[in-house]
Amino acid sequence: LSFLNTLVAIVDHGSLAAAAREVRCTPGAVSQQVKLMEQYFGQPLFDRSGRTVSPTPFAADVAAVARECI
Repeated sequence: LSFLNTLVAIVDHGSLAAAAREVRCTPGAVSQQVKLMEQYFGQPLFDRSGRTVSPTPFAADVAAVARECI
């Protein structure tokens, strides 16, 4: 569930660094969690072009469901 909390924080804030502050871990740890979630789901969760990250439609759907669980 902590990974889903991180996913929601990234979607809400549009940045790995801001999400890291919210979930109280390092940006590197957030990046690692995203990598593991992408491996688990078998698809990218974010478009990382530019300074912000944009959720893929799949990530937005997962975040919406995760909000109900956390």
